Amino acid sequence: MERESNHTESTGSGDSKDFSERSIDPTKGNVIDFTNSGRPRTHESGMSRVNEKDTTINLPVLDAASNGSDKTYWRSHDQLAETPKFRDIVGHEFQEGADTPPSGVDRRNFMKVMGASFALAGLSACVKQPEEKIIPYVKQPEEIVPGKPLFFATATTLGGFATGVVVESHEGRPTRVDGNERHSASMGAADVFTQAEILQLYDPDRSQAVLRNGNISSWEAFGTVMAGKVAESGDGTGLRLLTGAISSPTLIKQINDFLASHPGAKWHTYEPTPLASSAKLPKYDLTKADIIVSLDCDLLTSVPGSLKFARDFGSRRNAEGEGAKMNRLYVAEPSPTPTGSIADHRVAVRATDIWKVASAIAAGVGAGQSSGAGELPEHTAKVVATIVKDLKAHNGSAVVAVGESQPESVRKMVEEINAAIGAVGSTVEYVDTPLAHAGNPFKSIQELTASMNAGEVATLIVMGCNPVYDAPADLSFLDAYQKVDYRIHHGLYHDETANYSQFHIPATHQFESWGDAVAYDGTVSIVQPLIAPLYPTCRSAQQVVALLNGDSIAKDYDLVQAYWSDKLSGNTEKAWRKALHDGVIAGVSVGKPTIVATTGSATPTTSDSTAAGTPPTTPQPAVTEIELPNDLGGIEINFRPDPTIWDGRYNNNGWLQELPKPLTKLVWDNAVLMNTKTAKEYDLENGDIVELELNGRKVEGPIWILPGHADKSVTVHLGYGRERTGRVGTGAGFNAYTIRESTAPWFNTGGKINKTKEDYLLVSTQDHGSLEGRNYYRDVPLADYLEHPEIVEHQEHIHSDSLSFYGSADWEYNGYAWAMTIDLSACTGCNACVIACQSENNIAVVGKDQVSNGRELHWIRIDRYFKGEEENDTLTLHHQPVPCMQCEQAPCEVVCPVGATVHSAEGLNDMVYNRCVGTRYCSNNCPYKVRRFNFLQYTDETTDQFRLMRNPDVSVRTRGVMEKCTYCVQRINHARIEAKIESRKIQDGEIITACQQACPTQAITFGDKNDANSAVAKKRASKRNFGMLKELNTRPRTTYLARLVNYNEDLKPVESSEEGHH
Repeated sequence: MERESNHTESTGSGDSKDFSERSIDPTKGNVIDFTNSGRPRTHESGMSRVNEKDTTINLPVLDAASNGSDKTYWRSHDQLAETPKFRDIVGHEFQEGADTPPSGVDRRNFMKVMGASFALAGLSACVKQPEEKIIPYVKQPEEIVPGKPLFFATATTLGGFATGVVVESHEGRPTRVDGNERHSASMGAADVFTQAEILQLYDPDRSQAVLRNGNISSWEAFGTVMAGKVAESGDGTGLRLLTGAISSPTLIKQINDFLASHPGAKWHTYEPTPLASSAKLPKYDLTKADIIVSLDCDLLTSVPGSLKFARDFGSRRNAEGEGAKMNRLYVAEPSPTPTGSIADHRVAVRATDIWKVASAIAAGVGAGQSSGAGELPEHTAKVVATIVKDLKAHNGSAVVAVGESQPESVRKMVEEINAAIGAVGSTVEYVDTPLAHAGNPFKSIQELTASMNAGEVATLIVMGCNPVYDAPADLSFLDAYQKVDYRIHHGLYHDETANYSQFHIPATHQFESWGDAVAYDGTVSIVQPLIAPLYPTCRSAQQVVALLNGDSIAKDYDLVQAYWSDKLSGNTEKAWRKALHDGVIAGVSVGKPTIVATTGSATPTTSDSTAAGTPPTTPQPAVTEIELPNDLGGIEINFRPDPTIWDGRYNNNGWLQELPKPLTKLVWDNAVLMNTKTAKEYDLENGDIVELELNGRKVEGPIWILPGHADKSVTVHLGYGRERTGRVGTGAGFNAYTIRESTAPWFNTGGKINKTKEDYLLVSTQDHGSLEGRNYYRDVPLADYLEHPEIVEHQEHIHSDSLSFYGSADWEYNGYAWAMTIDLSACTGCNACVIACQSENNIAVVGKDQVSNGRELHWIRIDRYFKGEEENDTLTLHHQPVPCMQCEQAPCEVVCPVGATVHSAEGLNDMVYNRCVGTRYCSNNCPYKVRRFNFLQYTDETTDQFRLMRNPDVSVRTRGVMEKCTYCVQRINHARIEAKIESRKIQDGEIITACQQACPTQAITFGDKNDANSAVAKKRASKRNFGMLKELNTRPRTTYLARLVNYNEDLKPVESSEEGHH
């Protein structure tokens, strides 16, 4: 992390300077001349002109709207306080310096950005196909049609848990990842990490050669050395294996075989941010849950099965339609999460105090005796009392979830609560973990470190983890690691652990090798490759373990198929092909694996388990048995995986580095998060560097004020401060692992904050696209909406059908009329749609400096709003995805001097890239600020290898070209061709946009609004439907469904339902 001599917080959103030939109000950034003086609007055939009338825009009315001081929804403290910095942002159409060439653009920095998106140096230009047969997800035609993609079912893993996916492949090149509808853990959705695996596959910084003491070696040489080490160990004494979390049945069997033949060896596992550690995992059925309580648990984005839970949750966020009943979500958490942002009631509680909330709930529902619940603050106690009342009133249709960050004793207490409220067997059941090891996830690496320090480890093989970087600081893992005689590392990157190892073996990516994996609920998937290893020296984990078992030439395909050959029912070959085709093995569910015991086995002791679907034992007053870090006072420090790069494994992924984090909107960095009160207490502002001290260990990092964070508590995201990762991620942020302890890995007390005199440039997009006085968002209480459905319409600032940018005509669309709705009641701000759009549409990464100038290229911007006040516990959080509105009366079209942005017969606001000369008039005239301009040549179009990852159906833009959301027009055209071949109309649901396909909660709906029976037409007919900035009469095709908030009447805030109405 490099420090800046002068602190500057990035809030700009600009594309260009103001143009003197255009009439602009410099105080508002609003284009005043909306008459038809620019290039005439271009239409294609299929539309007829009707309703000629004089609709000159009423400027005083619009000025009145834009000058409003309504601060119902606010993005930042600068906006709320109307600081000079924010006034400067909204006073200029775009940020100053946005069109100034960056200084010092050298080859190294340029290639760093290029590496983020497309740099594939070192790859063969030829695409190599796997030798074994892989089965397309869809029925393969008699002959492959060039240009027509195939889809293959496979699975990815994170923290050992499988997620079923479908990978799109163009002539052997995997280009995109989506969820597998047939897989219970994905339900057709895909999170940001799953989708970003495509960029991970093509990352040029991946390890490409076997290294021995830093010199290029070979797999054969490694095999010779390893055979000697195994033979030297005799029964395996002194030989240790350290892996990440594993659910693969094949790999577990291989390791078991090795342990059985070498009983002196030991197998350790380590995950720096384990998703789950208990022997029994909760499997929620949120379709049956009327009341959901989440305690320090990001239930909808960061737990095993979160895609499934988000899908079920989203299905219950609509109160319209026959028999519809909206659920209610309560959240108590220390730092805001996507789950907390969609909650109907959220309360900020220190992680240290979550047990008090759980204890009070347990006592209230008869699941235990309360101890310390009286210490809760008044507002929190009121919320807890209301939760208890709601849970008791919904026996059998309520559920309580708790996060992995809480101690096992608190999680056991929540199990008892669920038993007491009739949730077990209804809204939750407890199933066996598919992971090889269960229990304290840090005990195994503690034992390994102790053995290394004691000189008991002669040879250590590290696979799929990077403990030199991310092991808890109190273990001093590197010092212990260097005491091992022979150290071997197997991984995707030559990382920090590889740097201190004698041998490094490059690993195959998940899309390059065969394997198998198990989901949180026991669903098994075969992992099949989409492409042969890009680097011939790469080996899979199965091949490395096979070498330990004496087979150095084993193929992962043979190993996986051999394991399943006697476990598939009926015709083995037919069952195998079906498993590959469907992405799941039907009728097979894997329970908790059995691990071979060895002398002094390192397998952690598992906690007592409960049979799936049956209540736990009679609850005891478990509060008195809660094991928590000693509350030493001072500042509580929370350690959480980063929402975009997780534990650091995606640190070199440019898509994820540049993805704005859901709540802070920070890019390319982590920060010390705290609430406003804590920041004021220490006299801190955004970007001020502080020294965090915990038990004598110190780390420095910049702070970021996050409203809604618990008081006297800070949160740091892990995964940054890498020293060896690649040209994209090395040096970004600070390393929070350096103060983390294995005895308190998730939160600790007794921390200290020491302010330094230095600043750091933190880049946040939270104020990009801000327009003062414009109310973009709508939310209404459910009870008020059911009583007065017109309440959403009453929140409009202006009601006038006479306003128009064109002053002359309306148009009719006689054919298809594509439209999109986004349900704000279901959006969690998870960013899945942003990455889906980037992957589908070849959107480049621009780098931190360019984002600081407002030059990010994302076609979807997710605005995050706060509502209410921190001080009186009324603060709520809101998300609003903002793609191109595809306006029927688009202000961008009339000002383009070369007709590069035109209107199609189906209502799309099309871009003609070859015509664009980069005047940026269109961006200046767009009231939604959704157009993106290529100020530099962000992609390399001269190197053939760079084209492997790109979607061939989408043009790659060059410097000087404007771009924006197209409603995935390439998918529309594909459906049109298919429909024409079959002599039929395009069916509703046949076209699914990339963002719609990825969305876990199904908040996005797309289709033909002219079809009254289409899903999108029905959504647009809802009383909740509204258009952003409707007063400008742009007639956006993208509309929103106002968020419904299912308040408990005992906690409903007092507010006017007529707010914003003029």
